[in-house]
Amino acid sequence: MDLVDINRWLQKLRAVLNVPKVPSKSEVPLEVVHKSFRDFLLGQAGTGSDSFRVDAAETHAMLTSKCINRMKRTNGGLRKDMCNLQDYGKPRDKIDETTIREVIPPDLKYATLNWVYHLQHCRQDITNENKIEHHISDEDIYDFFREHFLHWLEALSLIGAMSESDALISTLQSLISTRSTDLSEFLYDAKWFILRNRGIVDTAPFQLYSSAILFAPETSITRNMFKDQIPKWICRVPKMPSTWSPELWRLEGHDRSVRAVAFSPDGKLLASASSDMTVRLWNPATGKEVQKLEGHDYSVGTVAFSPGGKLLASASADRTVRLWNLATGKEVQKLEGHGYSVRAVAFSPDGKLLASVLSDSTVRLWNPVTGKEVQKLEGHDDSVGAVVFSPDGKLLASASNDWTVRLWNPATEKEVQKLEGHDNWVRAVAFSPDGKLLASASDDRTVRLWNPVIGKKAQKLKGHNDSVGAVVFSPDGKLLASASDDWTVKLWNPATEKEVQKLEGHSDWVRAVAFSPDSKLLASASDDWTVKLWNPITGKKVQKLKGHNDSVRAIAFSPDGKLLASASSDRTVRLWNPATGKELQRLEVDSTVTIVSFSTDGPFLETNIGVLQVEFYTPLASLPRTDTIMEVINRGHWLVRGSENLVWLPPEYRPICSAFQNNVLALGCSSGLVVFILFS
Repeated sequence: MDLVDINRWLQKLRAVLNVPKVPSKSEVPLEVVHKSFRDFLLGQAGTGSDSFRVDAAETHAMLTSKCINRMKRTNGGLRKDMCNLQDYGKPRDKIDETTIREVIPPDLKYATLNWVYHLQHCRQDITNENKIEHHISDEDIYDFFREHFLHWLEALSLIGAMSESDALISTLQSLISTRSTDLSEFLYDAKWFILRNRGIVDTAPFQLYSSAILFAPETSITRNMFKDQIPKWICRVPKMPSTWSPELWRLEGHDRSVRAVAFSPDGKLLASASSDMTVRLWNPATGKEVQKLEGHDYSVGTVAFSPGGKLLASASADRTVRLWNLATGKEVQKLEGHGYSVRAVAFSPDGKLLASVLSDSTVRLWNPVTGKEVQKLEGHDDSVGAVVFSPDGKLLASASNDWTVRLWNPATEKEVQKLEGHDNWVRAVAFSPDGKLLASASDDRTVRLWNPVIGKKAQKLKGHNDSVGAVVFSPDGKLLASASDDWTVKLWNPATEKEVQKLEGHSDWVRAVAFSPDSKLLASASDDWTVKLWNPITGKKVQKLKGHNDSVRAIAFSPDGKLLASASSDRTVRLWNPATGKELQRLEVDSTVTIVSFSTDGPFLETNIGVLQVEFYTPLASLPRTDTIMEVINRGHWLVRGSENLVWLPPEYRPICSAFQNNVLALGCSSGLVVFILFS
């Protein structure tokens, strides 16, 4: 029956139904004018006209069956990539609404949203399921999910209903038989799958098939059921924990670190305080942000609700406490006069006093109504900061704030050595060209040399007067350079373990060092905004490259040694001629580049924020092409290729350093994890 016929019949039922008058609103649900008409239709047999009577259980069962069959339809039903995006990172709000309506017409949209509703009412109203013609069994539901669970979630995301997915799964859990072990276990896993990924799937639907499956636990039923859906360009998935963590929600929105959280007295709100100078209010039942409180001029360190839940106090390093009306989100008091940062706040049980604790250990008491002061009372156990592959790609070294260096086998992802000896954070690691030595640089002011095969410490190189932040071997392996916060670069002979040169001239921390391919030049980058070029044999400075307007964070020579790239906190990347010291090109970027190297695949620089096209550079034809997908790098919360977002990284897997070799990407995370992903 087409829409014209349906509308013609509906016009005759206006006495008992509210029918939309505007055809464009044909998706608006029909409603009965009075509840008595519903009672007339659904009454027990013999209580009204049986010729008009509707069997509620049978009708809901029939509608459930039709909804599931509509979603399973081979042509025009649910499927992977319904909008033919072929773009794993495409945001939902960038997909044309007309396209979505074409692939999910009203009947399919209805089926996607309402099949669980009809199943619920079918099973609630049922008296004898054997008499139901369209009975839907637990096995039918499980069969549907085994083929279409991810497709169903994709459709929910596309129509903007992903927020309802966990409630729909909860409803299904309440309906199934205790005998349906397979379905019960699947729904339990599906619930966790949705809770952990609802946010990113709502934003980018196609991440269901990459990030969501990729970072699910090893034993996840959903992961194992749909692992064939992972993109073919990912050849080996990273090893994950065996089970879901107990975390229910991950609330994201702050731009910097979160310093404190607090629940409201009734548990309906959660407040978070952040270094981004804001306080945010969240609905803990849905994980949604409901309010953003702005006004502080510096980091917010703590928050507290009043006993009645009508006020929120926030304390900041701007030396103020602010009180907020939670109904309006407006600031109602600003408590000033603190001579130091405010470290903590607390309301009295009756809400008539507010205490603030200062960093000088004093406590002040305030009247929250008037704002007046009433009294003054006198694991890697830590972040991974650097990772680097051995020349043959058989080892990965990771440096951590837990004072250790660990060696990993990228093929098995197993830790093979734990190198202990440093007395402070380890900032950098580097392999010698032959892979027989590993150098590590630390905040304990030393460089240590290790045998990476047996894990034996060869020597402690002492001489710097401050933290050592970077180390690099010369390409011929005859020298080791170390850069320090003491403003110097030192050159060492790895064979004799002796210092051979001390390069002085920078006027601030030295951030990075790099040798030219022929080992005849050494470049050093500093917080003094300059790059200096040195003769490593004589220790003489041969060039000073000036032009950056902030710290220089990374440097790299081109494979032929004729170009030098430098990246700075001034958000520029510059190309230089190291022979003349002339700047050849300046590239302006949107954020700070901290990793830079010349590509072997074209006239590009590979950086932590993406691939940058440059002039004056053509890769050497003789170079072996080992990193065939090197353009896949980490940018913010994503693994990207060019301008395309490929895989969204959950917060616990976002790296603070990364390395790539032989198509293996290693991510060093702040949690201490090292994650490996193999690309095709």
